[in-house]
Amino acid sequence: MNGGDADDWLAALVQHWRDQAATTVLLDPDQLVSRFLIILARWRADPQRSQRLHVVGAVAGPRTGVQRFEYAAGAVTLTLHHGQPDALARALHLVADVVLLGRQAHASLNLTRALARKASRSGAWVGVIDGLVGQGPDLAQQGVDRVLSSEGFVLRDPQASGASFAIAQRGAERIQVWQRRPELDQAIARRSGVTRIARPPQPQPRNAVIVGAGLAGCAMAAELARRGWQVQLIDSALQPAQGASGNPVASFRPHYSLDDCLLSRASRSAVDALQRSLVRTGAYRDGLAGLSGMLEVAASAKDELRLHALAHAAATIPGWEPVAVDRLEAGTRAGVALRHGGIWMAQAGWARPGALCAQWIRCGGAQIELRMGVQVTDLRLEDGQWLVSGAAHAGANVEVARAAVVILANAVGVTELAAKAGGIALPHSAAPGAIGLFAPGQIPAVRCVLGGAGYLLPQVDGVIVGGAKYQHSAVDAEAFAELLAAAPEPLQPRFGTRYAQRHTTRDHFPVAGAVPQALGDSLAKGAVQQRWPRLPGLLMLCGLASRGLIWAPWLAELLAAQIESEPLPLASDLVAAIDPVRFARRDPDTIRV
Repeated sequence: MNGGDADDWLAALVQHWRDQAATTVLLDPDQLVSRFLIILARWRADPQRSQRLHVVGAVAGPRTGVQRFEYAAGAVTLTLHHGQPDALARALHLVADVVLLGRQAHASLNLTRALARKASRSGAWVGVIDGLVGQGPDLAQQGVDRVLSSEGFVLRDPQASGASFAIAQRGAERIQVWQRRPELDQAIARRSGVTRIARPPQPQPRNAVIVGAGLAGCAMAAELARRGWQVQLIDSALQPAQGASGNPVASFRPHYSLDDCLLSRASRSAVDALQRSLVRTGAYRDGLAGLSGMLEVAASAKDELRLHALAHAAATIPGWEPVAVDRLEAGTRAGVALRHGGIWMAQAGWARPGALCAQWIRCGGAQIELRMGVQVTDLRLEDGQWLVSGAAHAGANVEVARAAVVILANAVGVTELAAKAGGIALPHSAAPGAIGLFAPGQIPAVRCVLGGAGYLLPQVDGVIVGGAKYQHSAVDAEAFAELLAAAPEPLQPRFGTRYAQRHTTRDHFPVAGAVPQALGDSLAKGAVQQRWPRLPGLLMLCGLASRGLIWAPWLAELLAAQIESEPLPLASDLVAAIDPVRFARRDPDTIRV
């Protein structure tokens, strides 16, 4: 392709993204990757480019779920939805600036309609590539024209817009630019199927308050700060990453199941999000995390057969295939003799939660203000702003902050604050937890994370973490009796046992989304609200339990995308599964209002 052809092809897109904060482009499956690379190259070369560029596409194939790739330090994202394109396009949570349709949209008018409806932002347009120009009547093109006309689009005059272009490697082709009739903006937007957070227009400058400075709050602050927000991060502790977020080392891993259940798919998406964050923030580079891999070790010979069956069932998941290993191979990978074999997971490792929180805060720079030692006690909406009240150092309750957007990321008291603000109080409970902090030499050193029959991490900063349990009782070396072939003599961890509460929900899935409004007496028994009203600008991120290391960056990325009306990094069923309104929809009688 010569430079002139590329310039003609991208002229309308370049004109659209000039001096914009963000641009979202939706591509049909036809030559998706090559078109993305052309767009990326032009974006990099344009000094007047949008600050952020999001490209989204649906891809047919054996893989399922959503993949996200980052470029230019996260300023450019490519989000690929895998599956049946027609169904995926209908389910996309997306507001696009530009939709580019190629040959596959010509072949499926359902796909054309579904993709075109995503061009629901004011001023958005649909570009249709016509590869059959000059070859007589094109019934497929006529069908596309009818669909776009019925959706409220009109064909822009190519002479006036300069929108015609040629793609050299595919011969004589042109693009037709269709723009929605302005009077239909709102009507088409309502029909687009896009889920939006109920919140007031974004303030200028954009300010947000985050309550809670653990993994969830720090990840959320980093995501908003890199989008240009000024963030106040408030916590009752005197420094960030206390409670369960203060464990010196923690592991991350995907979950596997025979039927690839919702939790399994969510865990893979979350591990992906964590690894993107670790790369983007330099955590791997700085030794704050390691992709060591993990062995899930069986507790018995029968359990080893169960794990091997899991590995066989997951062998068709590209990039995530676990490997069934026997006892000898497992011991070789771990660097220590084990009692049984199990499965090996390459996309697993460890990270230092406290250091990672500090890294997120550092990356936010001056855009993140720490407000430590402040106990938030009340939230009240007044003139489009949330008034955050609290007490510092056991003082009197006063207003400590105000902002149009508030995120509740505090594990303790999150449901009470949501209820005080006028939201439903969700089922949220705490479970005790403990880990042992051993010194090198007390127990054998391992090369990778061990789980399953026991829990043992590689040595980091002179500490070996092991023996995790859901009890408020001391950890000792007996915790490794079913894990290691030669279990150490009973002894206490030299650096003691660390206790922390892990907060979870009734369905053991995390919570992330806009806080549902309490409906009071207007909620009929057994009613299911399809569009449950939300409190404007109030969101929550909680219920991370023992998977906070992977859930926190995953859900923070989701909430930031929702706040900014960006393409969501999750499949629509996962978005629904973590939405706080799910409890009220399942059983309204159990929710306090």
